[in-house]
Amino acid sequence: MKHSSYSKILLLLYKLCISIFILGRIRCTDGSNYHENEVAALLTWKSNIEKDSQVILSSWVSDNHLCINWSGIICNEGGRVSSLNLSDYGIRGTLHDLNLSCFTEIMSIDISYNFSFGMVSPKLSNLSRLTYLNLGFNHFAGNIPPQIGLLENLRVLNMNRNIMNGSIPQGIGKMRYLNHLDLGSNALTGSIPDSFAILNNLEIMDLSCNNLSGKIPTRLGMLQSVVKLNLSHNNLSGPVPSSFKYCFSLTSIDISFNQLKGPLSGLNVHSSFVSNNSGLCGGILGLKPCFSDTFIGGGTGGKSIAEIVLLACTIGITIGIIVTAAVFLGSFLFGRKVRYQKEIDDFVLDYYTRSFIRCTYILEATERFSSKYHIAVGRSAIVYKTELGDGGLAVKQFNATKDPVLVSILAPL
Repeated sequence: MKHSSYSKILLLLYKLCISIFILGRIRCTDGSNYHENEVAALLTWKSNIEKDSQVILSSWVSDNHLCINWSGIICNEGGRVSSLNLSDYGIRGTLHDLNLSCFTEIMSIDISYNFSFGMVSPKLSNLSRLTYLNLGFNHFAGNIPPQIGLLENLRVLNMNRNIMNGSIPQGIGKMRYLNHLDLGSNALTGSIPDSFAILNNLEIMDLSCNNLSGKIPTRLGMLQSVVKLNLSHNNLSGPVPSSFKYCFSLTSIDISFNQLKGPLSGLNVHSSFVSNNSGLCGGILGLKPCFSDTFIGGGTGGKSIAEIVLLACTIGITIGIIVTAAVFLGSFLFGRKVRYQKEIDDFVLDYYTRSFIRCTYILEATERFSSKYHIAVGRSAIVYKTELGDGGLAVKQFNATKDPVLVSILAPL
């Protein structure tokens, strides 16, 4: 019996909680109670921040009129909250307990220069009329909620000087009216979204002092309205897009303290900061000339002219050495062949020349082998005796030939 009663009590408590939750949801969507809902939401949030901060918001009491006496609150003509400005109030706490769904008419939220912490609520995306959001100089952490890209009417988005991490949502590129974007001085990682290139009304973009990496999107040169661009103190690499020369409204650019490289030219700006990029060149703004370090091919894999010239010279010298060696070896081998052939030719010529001279002398000395010089007759040859030079000489003429030159000098007599 006791167990049954206990179960009924739990069931009643459960139904009560559900009812309170549903009523709470209905309360912020009931048009007749909007004003009361906003008052209740703000008082609930006040009660959950630190006590010192509650004192700062001492005017926030139910006895005071929300639109007249509450500090930091501005209402529209319909008595609805249109602006929440608590900048530099020194408030400590989170936004977790602020029921944002009650503020359907709000257009501006500024809680910068406080000590707010925790994560940025994705429910901010429900504030469809919001045009100004400044959460800068606080202690917000975690990722930028991707849903923030649903704030299509936003003109100013400032989250600088927090400890937010993760990548920048691509959805920010959908904020077609955005003209001021400041996400500087956080711990954001990843690359600069390509979708930023379609922010046609953007005038100021500050992504400095993060851990962003990768290349600067070439399409950022399509930002015709951008006046000030700060990408300094990141890990950006690769070339500076030449498309920036088409940003005719650009008056200030800061790309210092990155890992950029290649030529920097064509920037029509009054103020430029490019220091601490060891690979940049151009002979302007204190940069070294590009003669020895101009990069070809762009990107991280580009080669400098110095590297290419050195490579070309190395290849040329190598080819030259090979060709010279081949010519030298060929000439050496050919020269040896020519000299060897010449030696053979000289030997043959000398042999036949001297033989011819000897035979000529013999013919003259023997009066063309006259019989009066016979001294012997054999089966295959006739032997003659003649005087040649300093002494006698025996000459044999072979019977088998009719050519008198084919003789054999036997021996001196």
